[in-house]
Amino acid sequence: FNLISGFTALCEKYSSNQQSGIDELARILNNYLGELVQEIIGSGGDVIKFAGDAILSVWRINEIGDLPATVNNVVNCCLGIQEKCADWNTESGVSLTVKLGISAGDFTLTFIGNDECRYFVEMGSAISEVNKAESFCKSGYIVISPKAWTLCKQTSYEYELMEDNKHVRVGTSSRCQGVTITLSTVTDDGEAIDETSKDNNNTMLDRLLDYNFALSLCILPVRNVVKQVANLHLEEKLKLFITTPVLKKLSAGQPLEYLSEMRLVSVMFMNLIIDEEADTAQLLQEVFEIIHMEIKSMGGCLNKVFLFDKGCTFLVIFGLPGFKHSNDSTRALQCSTRVKKILDSVTGVLHVSIGVTTGDTFCGVVGHKRRHEYSVIGRKVNMAARLMMHYPDKVTCDDETYKATKIASRNFERLITKRMKGLRNVGVIREFRFNEDEETGLENTIPFSDFPILGIRMFFM
Repeated sequence: FNLISGFTALCEKYSSNQQSGIDELARILNNYLGELVQEIIGSGGDVIKFAGDAILSVWRINEIGDLPATVNNVVNCCLGIQEKCADWNTESGVSLTVKLGISAGDFTLTFIGNDECRYFVEMGSAISEVNKAESFCKSGYIVISPKAWTLCKQTSYEYELMEDNKHVRVGTSSRCQGVTITLSTVTDDGEAIDETSKDNNNTMLDRLLDYNFALSLCILPVRNVVKQVANLHLEEKLKLFITTPVLKKLSAGQPLEYLSEMRLVSVMFMNLIIDEEADTAQLLQEVFEIIHMEIKSMGGCLNKVFLFDKGCTFLVIFGLPGFKHSNDSTRALQCSTRVKKILDSVTGVLHVSIGVTTGDTFCGVVGHKRRHEYSVIGRKVNMAARLMMHYPDKVTCDDETYKATKIASRNFERLITKRMKGLRNVGVIREFRFNEDEETGLENTIPFSDFPILGIRMFFM
């Protein structure tokens, strides 16, 4: 589990330079992520998911006896990442750093969705343990879970115990030889194919696979499983896993780099605490159907669903290309309260917490030329995530959302501002309490202003 620091500061640095700044920002982001992903893929791993400034990766094994060697390989991969990316200086003066958590155990992908869109969610002991390992990390750290550490060749590394005397921080080592990948793929009949001589075609799937961020990276092999999937002509089914704004650009034949932009959006981050005794897969599908119906009716886009960072989390964006409205902040708040009200009555859902923020955010395709996703990155994304974690069982919003919405001020209650990691000057935080009796008139109300017209305040009393 890789968590990167510095992306938010970098986004703010370039956001004021219009499109030239966005192009430069996209280049820096993808250069850095490209190095990370290159190390992961080059050591036999694979990226499962990007989530803003976080990456979840896995190394698969065929037999349980392969686990010790694989864990050592992962540790060496992380050491290689820290050697290259621990203090990555950018032209803007902002340094990017990374911290990494390692675990070993069972890992399951659960698929949720319908005939309009689909997502996969990762779960299992390896996910919960890597979350715990990451919680001990500071910038530049590599922290290994207790189970994974027992599988390591411990004499090969410099290490120290963390404060719980169980998790281990690994430092420099006499790095053993990692796994290397050849630049050719062997077909079923044993013939080696040079991947550089692939035929070009223009299908949507091929454009996704061949999308090049112009990184100076070596050519990577296409795994046999990818070739087999391509031969099954699953393009229409795979489209369901692509977010709608990206799919529209692909259908129009537009390059994916055109999606990179600083965009005014409202971010809705929702965290669910689920009963451990519940059937997680079935419950997630039920929750998805509720959320999908509500955000569709309000004009939002579900961007991410994941369990690997902050529990069961849904990231919804209002204001993406093709879904822009003049009242996106209002829609985000209304959607949040409707979803929370319904989910509070669902058996197995114990707590629902939602944070809503509004502001300029980097929206675009980020990653490596073989592994990339459409993501949103920036201060407002981080703040929405912090709000949902620091104010449980509430729908909370930042001051920008409050001022942009047309909802009457009596529906908001000012809260005590808490200190939130990585954020300064967060401003006033409010809880939004939706009054059902006012539902039909919400968008017609006069927005509250903190700056009344001088001299005539008496007329508004």
